[in-house]
Amino acid sequence: MNRSSAGIFKMYLKDARLSVIIFWSILFAIYFLMAAVMTAVDGAEANSAGVSPMYVYMFVSGIVGLRESLPYALGMNVRRKDYFYGVMIAAFSIAAAFGAFATLLAVIEEAVTGAFDVRTISFFRVAWFDRVGFVGEFAAHLVFLCFFFALGFFFSLLQKRYGAISLYVLGALSIVAVYLMHLLGAWPSVFRWLISLDSVVTFALWLIPAVAVLVGGSYLLMRRATP
Repeated sequence: MNRSSAGIFKMYLKDARLSVIIFWSILFAIYFLMAAVMTAVDGAEANSAGVSPMYVYMFVSGIVGLRESLPYALGMNVRRKDYFYGVMIAAFSIAAAFGAFATLLAVIEEAVTGAFDVRTISFFRVAWFDRVGFVGEFAAHLVFLCFFFALGFFFSLLQKRYGAISLYVLGALSIVAVYLMHLLGAWPSVFRWLISLDSVVTFALWLIPAVAVLVGGSYLLMRRATP
């Protein structure tokens, strides 16, 4: 990573710091509120929604971060390639930190609720992640977080390069593809394939090529992006 990419890396992390603090503050507030409700209400069921907001955050970050930082970077005569590398390394570093933190919180939550014999609270522990261990859970979170950031970043670049019409066309093509799969009777096969996956790590491995395609497509779009 050269000096320009390192500068973008630091700038992106600095800009993201406040949003990260706000995000986790809100998430912890929701967690403690939910924990209070779960322990006070008889028959309340566990809720494993704690990790999904992380994916939404990374998706939105991929969209918003580009709009805020690209004009400034290009105005400072930073090469598009250096900007791209700096942002990607920074975003994937945040994804790694989020994944590690979420995995650690799941372990702590399981230990605390087990010690107090509280089975109604399951905010950071997700059933699909139970059998993969600490490393497997972290790896799956990392891939999912990188995927959602890369998806948001790609959409943002697509809109910047070709305008809003490109997103409408992409949405229309997606609807047509879904309908064609319905006509061909392909959805049952897709669902059977998903059910046949033995763990969340296996599913994450299938997503890695998708992340690579999105990152590669974003790089090509970045070469002609305008502020």
